[in-house]
Amino acid sequence: MRRSLALALALLMLFSLFAAVGCGGKSEPASSSGSGKSEPAAPSGSGKKPPADGNWTVREGYKKDGVGISALPGTSLIKLSEGREYYLANYKGEKLLDGKSFRFISNEDYGYIELTAKTGEVGLADAKGKLAVPLRYGAVEVRSEHVVLGIMLRKANPGERKEYFELGGEGGEYVHADVDIYYDGVKVVTLPEREYSVGYRHYNEQYGKYFSIVDPTGKAVWFNSKGQKTGAVTSPRDDEFEETVHTPTGISAFTAGCTLKEDETDIHYYYDKKSGSVLNLTGKVMFTLSEADRENYRYADVYYAGNGVCFRNSNKCSFYDWKGNKTMEVANGEETVYIAKMGDSVYVLYTDTKVAFADMAAGKVTWQDIPEGYELYSTGYENYCILKNNDDGKKQMLCTPAGTVDLGEYTTSWSDMGPDLLAVKHRDTHEGKLIDLKGKTILDGCEALSTNEDFCIKNDQVFTLE
Repeated sequence: MRRSLALALALLMLFSLFAAVGCGGKSEPASSSGSGKSEPAAPSGSGKKPPADGNWTVREGYKKDGVGISALPGTSLIKLSEGREYYLANYKGEKLLDGKSFRFISNEDYGYIELTAKTGEVGLADAKGKLAVPLRYGAVEVRSEHVVLGIMLRKANPGERKEYFELGGEGGEYVHADVDIYYDGVKVVTLPEREYSVGYRHYNEQYGKYFSIVDPTGKAVWFNSKGQKTGAVTSPRDDEFEETVHTPTGISAFTAGCTLKEDETDIHYYYDKKSGSVLNLTGKVMFTLSEADRENYRYADVYYAGNGVCFRNSNKCSFYDWKGNKTMEVANGEETVYIAKMGDSVYVLYTDTKVAFADMAAGKVTWQDIPEGYELYSTGYENYCILKNNDDGKKQMLCTPAGTVDLGEYTTSWSDMGPDLLAVKHRDTHEGKLIDLKGKTILDGCEALSTNEDFCIKNDQVFTLE
C-alpha cells in the first residue's frame, strides 16, 4: 500500500521535501519520460562534525534579566523581547540591524525573517541578519531561496475584491499595487499592478537562475536573475524541461547546441530511452546501458544525484556511477520500493517493512526494520528518519543506519532537527530536551535548537554546543 509522508519546510529544502514516490504515480523528481528534477542536497547545517566520542560540550551563554529569548527556525539568530520591543540578535545577544527595535519579528521560509516597523511597514532580513528587503512595503512574500517580493498596498475601492486585511498589523481592507522583485537581496524589477495577481502566487516556480511570476491571465511569465523577461510564457507548474526544451527560456537542452550552464538549471542530466544513454546538458554521453538493462528499465523512473543515476522499477532501485558501473541495488523481495529523500550521495528508501540508507559513494546499503505498527513519517537529513505509530501519531521512533530509537513520550518538530541533534518535546508536559541520534540526552529542558547546531535555548538562556 502506498504511504504518504508528512511534509516539512522547507527547507527548505531546502529544507521539498518528504513526498513519497510510489509505483503508478507521477514521479518526483523524475518524470515518466525519463527526464527529472535533481533533488537538492540535504541540508548540512554548519558543516561542523559532532564530537568523535559523541560527548557534546554544553556551555552557558547569553542571558539577561527581563529579556525573553526565542529561536528563529531556519537560522542561527534569536529574537530578543524587552517588553513590547523586539530585536534581532545573534546568539551572543548582540543586537543586529543597528540595534533597531520592531513591532513584530517572525520567521519565514528559506531562513528569511519578516520584520515589521513600529510605523507598520514590513521588510525582510536574511538568515545572517542582513537586511534583504527594506522596510517600506505593506506585505512581503518569500518565493524561493533567491526570490522575494516587496508588495505595495493600496486601499480597496468599493466593490473591489479584498486581498489583504491588515497593513503591518493595522486593520483595513487592501489590494496590491506595484510589486518589487528582489533576487538575492537586490531589487531587479518592478511589476506594475496590472501584471501581478495574488490569486496565482502559489503557482510560481524557480529553476536555476530563472523564476516565473503568474500574471492575472493565469500564465507564468519567466524572468532571469537580473529581472529581464526571457520571452517564455507557460502554464503554471510546467516541468523545467518539456521533453528536452528548457521551459524558462525555450532553449533546446541535452544537445550539442545547448548554451545553458548547470547553475542555470535544476536538472543537469537526461536519460534518453531511445538510445539508452544518459546525457548532460551539452549532449555528452555520460554512459550507455546494455541492451538487457535498457529493457529492464524501459518503464523505470530515473533520478539524478551528485554521484550518479538511480533507475527505479516498482520493487527495485538500481544505482550507477557516471562511468556506467552498477554500484548497488536496493530491493526487498517483491515489496514496492519508495524513495523518501535524496542527497548528493545518500538516498533514504523504504518498503512496507523496512527502511534503507543507500550510500552511492560507498556502494553500501544499510537496512533497518520498521517495527510492527509503525510507518515512515518524515526524513530529517540523509542520516536518519522519523517513524510514527499508526494508531497514535505522537508515538515516534528515530531510525538511523545504526538502528531505531524509541522516543517514548517525546515527539519531534521539523524546526528543531539538526544533522546530528534533535530538540524533542514531551507529548503531555511539552517540556523539551536535546538528544543525539542515539537517543542520549544532551541537555534537559532544551526548548529550541538552532539550524546550525550552534546553540539551544532553555528558560530564556542560550546554551552553546561544541
